[in-house]
Amino acid sequence: MKKVLCFLLLFPILACDKKNKPEEPSPLNVILISIDTLRADYLKLYSDHGVVTPNIEALARTGVVFDNAIAQVPYTLPSHCTLFTGNYPSSHGVRDNVRDVLPESMPTLAGLFRNAGYQTAGFAGSMVLSRQTGLGRGFDHYDDTFSRADVHGEDLGAIERPAEDVLASFQDWFSKRNRAQNFFAFLHFYDPHSPYAPPAAFDSGSGDMKELYRGEIRYVDSVLGELFATLKNETVWDNTVIVLTSDHGEMLLDHAEFGHGFFVYQQALHVPFILRDPGNKQGIRIRDVVQLADVAPTLLQAAEIANPPEMHGESLIPLLSGSAKKNRFAFSESYFASLQFGVSPLFAVQDARYKFIDAPRPEMFDLPADPFESRNLYESQRPFAEKLRQTLIQHRQSTGNVKQQQRAVSPEEAEQFAALGYLGGAVPEKEWDYKSDPKDFIDEWNSSLEVTLLMSRNEFGKALSIIRKLQRTAKTTSSSLKVLESKCLTALGDVPKAGKILTEMGDTPEALSALAELYSLTGKTAPADQAYKKCLDKQFSFFVLYNYVLYLRNTGRTQQALDVVNAARFSQPDTDQARSFFAETYFLLEDLNTAERLCMKLVEQRPWELKWYLQLSAIYQKRGEVQRALSLMAANKNRFNRKPEFFLRLGILYKLAQDSTGEIASFREYLRLDSRDSRGYFYLAKALLDQRQDLEVVFDLTQRGLKLEPDRSMQIFAHYILAEAFEATGKKEESQREAKMAERLEKM
Repeated sequence: MKKVLCFLLLFPILACDKKNKPEEPSPLNVILISIDTLRADYLKLYSDHGVVTPNIEALARTGVVFDNAIAQVPYTLPSHCTLFTGNYPSSHGVRDNVRDVLPESMPTLAGLFRNAGYQTAGFAGSMVLSRQTGLGRGFDHYDDTFSRADVHGEDLGAIERPAEDVLASFQDWFSKRNRAQNFFAFLHFYDPHSPYAPPAAFDSGSGDMKELYRGEIRYVDSVLGELFATLKNETVWDNTVIVLTSDHGEMLLDHAEFGHGFFVYQQALHVPFILRDPGNKQGIRIRDVVQLADVAPTLLQAAEIANPPEMHGESLIPLLSGSAKKNRFAFSESYFASLQFGVSPLFAVQDARYKFIDAPRPEMFDLPADPFESRNLYESQRPFAEKLRQTLIQHRQSTGNVKQQQRAVSPEEAEQFAALGYLGGAVPEKEWDYKSDPKDFIDEWNSSLEVTLLMSRNEFGKALSIIRKLQRTAKTTSSSLKVLESKCLTALGDVPKAGKILTEMGDTPEALSALAELYSLTGKTAPADQAYKKCLDKQFSFFVLYNYVLYLRNTGRTQQALDVVNAARFSQPDTDQARSFFAETYFLLEDLNTAERLCMKLVEQRPWELKWYLQLSAIYQKRGEVQRALSLMAANKNRFNRKPEFFLRLGILYKLAQDSTGEIASFREYLRLDSRDSRGYFYLAKALLDQRQDLEVVFDLTQRGLKLEPDRSMQIFAHYILAEAFEATGKKEESQREAKMAERLEKM
């Protein structure tokens, strides 16, 4: 019943922009809030059918709402590069999420604010915005630390931090900032991105995809309320400029697209955009079409900082006083289908009424009359549509075509991107078929999103079938797809073929990592050792190191594993991510003293992260110091009073300390915070049963937990609870029946 959490923190630190001599800053602070994947019409602020978001709506009442804000790319990293630079993707060169890097020569908001004398801090909610992409450049402090439970078998798609943890990281920095200096802060909330899994308090329980998405929006809004309260309590609210927007929307199966990125329809491009500038008008709405490229110059003007001349976007401050916008068009693009399937890229241009999409089968829509873009007017209004095409061509010619800069992707990143549906396609541009329309490949794109989900359910045959279909129809040579194919084949018993696929990939880190795992699974010790070492020599990776250490321990070579870890520890920079990795790895290898020292350092440096308190309490428990573990957790109850897993751990410790009152109270709170987890029902039922309290409640809790279809170990636990409860009520026949049921499950 106890689950040890093992986390990997992935990204090395890159150099930041060099500081120039700071200028005298303006009296305004600046905060840029990006809520990832937030579709405008899912907010009540933009649509009668949208989600009520009290805190976003309150912000809108104190600022300006832009009704027609358009993203330049329906993809996280390229869109944020546009947000940070004020430039179109054709200029900054970032087309997708996987390998592209923002050029070092490109000025960013963070660097410009820092050069103007601001302290700068960024807080990323997803690994997609790691500092390796170049987005961390210019920040004095950039928190891009992500984690997840156990690198084996968990959902790799969940490489994100919940909004409350992003806020806690900001609050910690905010409390320690230099109050004599203005600040620029960037907060990125990733929660509305798939997989949609809102906290229990925001989950209606319907299981409907769109309702889960709405739940994520409600959750982020609640966290924004805490952010705004923090700013007001610190008396910086009245002199802080705030922009709240999103990088792109979400298709939610409109136009048959599940996620985003493939098409350039409004559901993926139309985003919320609120500007709160204390020195300007409040409570107004602006209908002009604006772009995410306009955010950077707007924030710079609000702070009285000069825009770099190369910025494509324009400041929206003049619009607040009634001036006309110079550029009445918004431009968007997507290269996803081209990179993945070798088909034509998509380009779009729109004004306040019409939108033209340049594709092999062109489309034009009258947006006010047809907001869901269901009636293609291209043939009936071809002359006008062709004029829009010329506007689009002129735009592309005038904004340049910068050479892309790319980076090597580590094995864990490749696997995580694949889990998010980003397979890292890289079909060379010379092989693109500009006559082939992405609309003909939407089924393949949706199928690609199913692969890792099917694998997580052990449906390897179905996953392999989809992979094979993708390999036939897509031109991509994605190594991630080959690795996934090999893992499916291994699970299905065709180890020789899996090994052949990986060997033919050559000595790439991704192939070597997968090959090492294959050898370890099949008991080939010497080849596994060699592959792990070779992979680490080619590209150091905590992910690969952890797998190697786990393999050594599982094959009875714990001391060798410790030697490997010790050597790595003293060869790597002493960063939060390194300390995090080594804290958990030393615990795994039962070097509790070293693990404790590292955990205590992390508790001191990252006090808002629950995982280090959980780890430290587990260390104390393993030493038999239950009361010490309990004291640590109980002392931080207020800090983590919204975290269900905190109360689960607290309840277990109270049980070990034989404090039934604390145990029952903790499990009640756990169940209140998360009614979707069967463990809460069973643990509370067992605690009540041990005290012979409320036996009718015990039966009810256990039956409710079983209805949630728990895993086999929890089913066994539940039937033993029922057996004991029936025995306590004198129903021996029923007790024996439940005990036999538990025994049968144990033998399966």
